[in-house]
Formats: sequence, structure tokens, C-alpha cells
Amino acid sequence: MRLQSKTTISILLIVIAFVLIISSEQILLVLPRFESINIEKATNTVDEGLRVMEDEIDNIAITVSDYAVWDDTYNYTKNRDEAFIQANFTDEAMDNLNMSFAGVYGKDGFLFFYDTFEDSQQTETIKKRNRQSL
Repeated sequence: MRLQSKTTISILLIVIAFVLIISSEQILLVLPRFESINIEKATNTVDEGLRVMEDEIDNIAITVSDYAVWDDTYNYTKNRDEAFIQANFTDEAMDNLNMSFAGVYGKDGFLFFYDTFEDSQQTETIKKRNRQSL
């Protein structure tokens, strides 16, 4: 065997060994790490999307609770219909709206208020502030 053949075979074996080492490192080290990074990024993206959706649902719930009884409340201030109070200001309705205090007032002060505050001084403070602002 000549030197040229030995050199060619040696170079070919080195290249094959190099390709095998690089391929095995890619299969054993790089690809699993790449996959775990992609899964982590996807999970973070999904979690962020869910958080944004929860925030939007909370905002919609606030808007709905703010405007849920607007027309009926306006009609109550005009007509003072007591059936409105019994129908709309029940403990269950106020719990569903996440409200502890609600007041309907006109030019001469409170027409009606619903209060679940434990401290009645808070209610009196709110009433006084509203009287001062009228």
C-alpha cells in the first residue's frame, strides 16, 4: 500500500469519525436542548395568553356589573318603583355583581342604599360625601 492510499484512507476515516462525532453530539445534546427550549417558550406563550384572557374576562365582568342595572336604576329614580328594589338588590344579586355597597340617589340625597359593610361609619361617610357633592 502506497503512502498516497494510506493518506487518503486516513483522511477519509478522520472525516467519517468527525461526521459521526458531530452527528452524535447533535442528536444527544443539541436537539434535546433545542426541543426543551421550544417547549418552555410555547408554555410561556400559552400561559401569557391565558393571563391576558383572564384579564379581559375580569374587565368584561366589571363593565357588565357596572351597566347591568343601569336602565332599571334610571327608571327607579324617576318613578320610585319599590318592586325594583326587591327584584334587583337581593343578597344573591349583589354577590353576583361583587358589590358590598350600592346607592341610588337624587337631588335630595339617597333614595335607597344597599349596604353589607361591617362598619356603619363607612356608610355614613359615603352619605356625607355625597350630600356635600350635591
